[in-house]
Formats: sequence, C-alpha cells, structure tokens
Amino acid sequence: MLTTALLGGTLAAQSVSPSGPAGSAFPADDTHGEVVELEEYVAVANATQRANVLVNSEILESTAPTQNVLNILNTLPGVSVNQGDAFGGDDWSTSISMRGFQTTRDSSQLGYAVDGLPNGNTNYGGGTKPNRFVEPENVQAVSVSQGSADIGSPAAQALGGTIEYRTVEPTLSAGATASVAFGDHNARRFFGRYNTGLLGGHTRAWVSVSKQYQNRWMDIGGQGYTDRFHISARSLSDLGALELGLRFSYDDVYENNYDSVTLDDYAANPRWDGLTGEWTGRPAIDQNYILGWATVRENTLISARLGTKRDEARRLRWQVEPYLHHQDGRGDWVPPYLRMGWDEAGNPVADAPFAAVQARAFFQDADGNLLPVGDPSEAPEGVVFYTPSDPFDIESYPEEVREGAIPVQSFRTSLYGFDRYGATFSAEFDVNENNTLLAGGWIERLDRDWARSWQKIIDTRIGYAWDRRPYWYDFKSKLTTDTLQLYIQDTMRLGSLTLAAGLKTFFVDIGYRDLYGVRDDREWNSDSDLLPSVGFTWDLGEDRGQVFGNFARNFSAIVDEIITREVSPSLEPETADSFDLGYRIARGGFAATASAYYAKFDNRIVFVTPRTEDGVTEINYDIGQGGGYVNVGGIESKGLELAVNADISRSFGTYWAMTLNDSQYTRSVPENGVVGGNEVAGSPGFMLNGSVFYRSGPFHAVLSGKYTGERYGTLDNGEKLPAFTVFDLALTYRFVDGGQAGLLRNASAGIRIQNLLDEEYLAGIDGGASVSRGYYFIGAPRTAMFTLSFEL
Repeated sequence: MLTTALLGGTLAAQSVSPSGPAGSAFPADDTHGEVVELEEYVAVANATQRANVLVNSEILESTAPTQNVLNILNTLPGVSVNQGDAFGGDDWSTSISMRGFQTTRDSSQLGYAVDGLPNGNTNYGGGTKPNRFVEPENVQAVSVSQGSADIGSPAAQALGGTIEYRTVEPTLSAGATASVAFGDHNARRFFGRYNTGLLGGHTRAWVSVSKQYQNRWMDIGGQGYTDRFHISARSLSDLGALELGLRFSYDDVYENNYDSVTLDDYAANPRWDGLTGEWTGRPAIDQNYILGWATVRENTLISARLGTKRDEARRLRWQVEPYLHHQDGRGDWVPPYLRMGWDEAGNPVADAPFAAVQARAFFQDADGNLLPVGDPSEAPEGVVFYTPSDPFDIESYPEEVREGAIPVQSFRTSLYGFDRYGATFSAEFDVNENNTLLAGGWIERLDRDWARSWQKIIDTRIGYAWDRRPYWYDFKSKLTTDTLQLYIQDTMRLGSLTLAAGLKTFFVDIGYRDLYGVRDDREWNSDSDLLPSVGFTWDLGEDRGQVFGNFARNFSAIVDEIITREVSPSLEPETADSFDLGYRIARGGFAATASAYYAKFDNRIVFVTPRTEDGVTEINYDIGQGGGYVNVGGIESKGLELAVNADISRSFGTYWAMTLNDSQYTRSVPENGVVGGNEVAGSPGFMLNGSVFYRSGPFHAVLSGKYTGERYGTLDNGEKLPAFTVFDLALTYRFVDGGQAGLLRNASAGIRIQNLLDEEYLAGIDGGASVSRGYYFIGAPRTAMFTLSFEL
C-alpha cells in the first residue's frame, strides 16, 4: 500500500501496548514501544484520551532537509507555523500558533519535548526551540497533543498542549547515510549519519553531522546569512533486564534576522523588510545594516536514560533520565548613537544602574570628544549638552564643533547563557490485567545569566567593526528557576472502555539577583494547585473506530524575566481548562480523526506600560519599556479539527487537515489595549491543508497546499491580515541498488519547491501583538532545493 504505516522515514509505527484498548487499530500512546511495520492500515493519531495528531510518513519523507523540524508541524490541524524564510533560519521571526495559544519571540504557551526530554523555555531571550536539538533527517516521529498534554509531559508552559519529536533508533546493522543539497539563495547543506551496528553484542549507536549555509532571501548586497553546524548522537545498550540510552546534541548557529513591517510598508514593497546590505557611514541608515542584526547561539545537550525494557510479562516498569543543557548566546543590534552617563557628583560612569544623568551622543568632535544631546539644564557640572534640531545632522550643531566631527555608533549585545540540569523519572505498575498505575515526575534547576553590553563601533566611516571591550552595561543579572513536577495516573480497562484519571502539580521557585547590587534580590513562588485530568476512550469494535474525550487543567509557570520588572504582588501563574471530545477511525488504507474542543485560559499575564497625562505611552528605547506585569483575565477558544489520511490506490494517497477556530479575549484591559470579545491577534479562524501523494516504482511525488484564513493583527482588531495559500512540490527518484558492486545503496535524487506559485503574503506577527498598528513578517518566496542522498 502507498501509505502503509504511521511514522518516520522507515514507514513504521509504534505497536499497540498492553495499555491500549483491546482490539484497537490505533497505536497506543506508549513511549517505550517497539517500532514495527504495520501493513493493514494507516493512522493519524494515537489511541489516547486526548486529542492528538501524528505527522504522516509521506510528509516526513517529502520534507526538504534544509527546512528545520518546526516546519513539519505546519501540516497538522490546529497548528500554524511562521518563519522568516523557507529554511527556518531565523529564530527572531519564528512563531507557532495552536488553538489560540502561541509560541512567539516573547511568549511560550506550548510545551515541547525531544525524545522525552524537556525542551525548556522557547522564548527568544535565552530560550531554545526544538530545531536546536533535532535534524530533519533524524526525525522518526512527530506527535502533537492539542489542548492538553500527556500527564507526564515535562513542560512548565504547556497551556495549549505539547509537541514531541522522536529521533530514529540506532540500527542493528552497520551503515551510513549521506546527503548533499543545493538551492536558491546560495543554500547548501551536507549531512551524514553513521550507524555502528551491534557492538559487543549489546550496544548500538549512531552519530550524525551536518553543516548548512544560506543567504537571506530578501537581502540587498548579499550580506545576510545563516551558518549552522550540528552534531547529534544516540545509543542504546541492552543490560539484561535494563536498557541504557545515551543522547548528545551540539548546535552552533549564526543567524542574521528578518525585520517586521507595517501594512503600509508591505503595500509599498512586499519583498523587502527594510534592512540594508551596504554600510553607508550614516548611523541613521546603518542601524538597519543586516550584519548588525543577528542571533548567535551555541547549545549542548546530553542525557542518559536507564530503565526496564518493555516486556508484557513485567508488571513494574520504570525509567530515570538525568540531563544537562548548556547555552551560550547573544542577540546583536547596532543603535545609531553612543550612551553616556554620570553619577550625582558628575563623574562619568559606564554602568546604567549607577547613572544619575544619561545622554546620547551621535557625533564626536575632531578631538574625539563626544557631543551629548539633551536638556542643557540637566547637564552635570562641566558637561555641555547640545540641542540640535536633528541629532543625525552635524549642521544643526553649533558651528564651533562641526569641523572634523564624525558620526558615532554602537554595537549592542544582549548576552544569554545558562545551565539547565535535572532528571525525569517514572514508574508504571500493572495492578492487574485491566488496571495500570503510572507515577513520576521531573526535577530541574536553571541557572541563567542575563546582561546587555554596548561596544563602540571603531570608525563608522569604514565599517561596522566594533571594539570588543564594552563601554556601557544596561544590566547584569543572575536568574534561577527550580522546578519540581509530580504526577500520578490510574488507567482502567473495562472491556471496550478505557478510563484514565490523574493529578499533577508543579513546585516552581524563581530567584533574581542584580549583580550590581542596586536592586534588591527577589524570590517568587509560582507553584500550581493540584491539576486534574480525566478522560476516556471507547472502542466501538473492529473497523468502527473509537470515541475519546478528555478534560485537563493546564498550567504555565511565571517565567524568570518577569520578576526583573515591577510585578503585581498578587500575580498568579496562568492556567487553562481544556475539554476535548472526538472520534477516530483506522480501517484498511483509511484513517481519520475529528475533535471538538473548548479551552478557557485564565490569569493571563500581560505587561502594562505607564502612560503620561496625555495618554502617550512612555518608552525607554534603550532597554525596553517601563511598566509592570499583572493578571488580566484570559482567552477563550473553541473549534473543530479534522485530519484524514487515505490510500486511493496502490499509487495514489492523500492527506487532509482542517481547522475551525474561534479564540477571543475574555476581558478588556484598557491599559494594554486588549478589548474583551475581540479575536486573538495572530490566530487564524480557518485553515485547510491538503496533500496528494503519488508513487510509481522509483518515482515519488507529493503536492501539498495550505490555506490560511484571515486573522487580526492587532489587539483592537483594527488591522486584518489577508488570507493566503501556499503550495509545495516534492519530486524524488530512487536509484534502487545503485552504484558499482552495490557500494551505493538506495541512492535518490529529489527536488523540493516551497511556495510553488510564488505567493506574496504576510506570515506571523512580530512578538506580542501591538494595540492598533501591527508589525508583521513577510512570507518567503518560491524556494527550490535539489538533494542527492545515498546509503553506504
């Protein structure tokens, strides 16, 4: 059959475990299951009490290796993924929306896991998304639980559900796979994976290495680029009754960003974000120089999982997995001025917390003295403040300082670094053949450093090379987060009916320390109440499908960055109640799942900015907005999701996914521009995905399309982004048993074209939605990639 199985490049699916309904045609939600081929049906979901959906194997096979693993999610019902380019090469512009819950640059309402490991925070400022840990070629399975997470999911921000990636297991036989890819925008990628086969009769492992480079698609001057190097490894060892699994990943990436645009900007030029590719020597323009806008990240993750092997005769099964995640990172920008500060005695200082008076300088005179701009009455003794009509125009300064003056500019760096270490643990006990108890937890410590430094650009007339010694610091801080999650669940099988009920709770403590000692140390408790979940599956019998339903209370802990600002004394963590009711069926070459959902999101945390008497928001453009965090009601979401996977014939197959969603703010917040009853900004009300697969001998083709409906771009619902449709095409030819003497096996050549019709469209919102004038990222144009892969 064309789509004979569930997941992965091997066209395989997880087997039904003892906890699955008797006679069920669905894979149970069993992370310990064997991987076996299933020839009788296709499937689109696991047999759980929760709404969930799995990525079709044909979609996985047709995904371009130059795309990152987040792009795979865009085929699923309820999920909208927006990235700055076809390669996903910019964390700054990435956003994911699911049932009105979002992952944006500055918010994280969805949980993520990789091989069962907690992904951690996904915010831009010191967070990490799954694409830093997983390569597309190493993905075996992707599972999305919309609405509510698995009770043991190790995520403290999973308000709207979880997304989990599973990597391929090491094989019993030795061998290697390799691929090279070239394409538009000077893109090139090299990937190789080596399987050791069975070592010493008990251990098998693989290691992969990849290198990828591409330019920004809209760059002027050929300057902006992404350069990424990645290593991954995984091993499994049979220790008799136990199994040991080791995992390692290292990711080093440099990404020049994409900027957002207004609707007017987009109408004027739908293929340019305003960033420039040439250095002009004029800071007012060069603040948009693309090489000065960058995300630089280095992530290392290691883990070791020890546990009992899956054995139906074993009543007690357990596992524990300690891990360590280290990050070094920064975010770059080139502000068009230098900062200056003086203490109360008029002495120069280089740290913002100690500055009683601050000013900016846009020029230095012929002797190298800075020309600070500001109110002359506020100038410290012995310092002259200038009041030019245009600080970027030297002609508006006094005549005596003009001759020989040159413009000055900064290279500003936000510094991110952390160590995140902890462990997951679980135990599962079969009380009897119809009753299983599951208990476990997750413990983690996060030590995070956060600072912002300013370096002087050495000579703005020549280029943007900067002095590596900072002349100014906005802040230096250390943040800690201690997390403990505990859970217990009882699953009972009563014939064709399976019931599950569970409780979980989080204990989260946050600490903040100002390394300057100017601000008092802070500690904040972000514990949850007991979070209940109940659900059922009802197997209607052979070929009749399964009914499922679930209620769960989800939780999102307060993130550490919040307590660095002013916080309401009564600030509480965010919660969401999620209800699902649905039906799924798998019969022969047909599988479908449909679910209706309702979610109520409470205690939404927002940042409220102060306002002057005339109602204008006061903003400090140097370090962000002043203001504080408060709870302001929430969001209510309801809708319907449908996914269908079907074999039409031995050569043709198809996959469809539809989403109807209505997400609204439940309460007005005049201070922040939120209007109760308005649609949630950035959340499409209607999405439709469709894919047609064709396979004939060595030839394989996939044509996919996704329609994304209109969605509001601002909190006041005054701006609406137009609907758009994007088509992708993947063509692959396999040279079966190619190569001389079988040296090259299963060689294949393929071309993948994203946005086949070169649609112009606006993709995601820039970070949190603004009140009345939105900023949006431009969608990527048609992008083609050629790939050659083979096995050794």
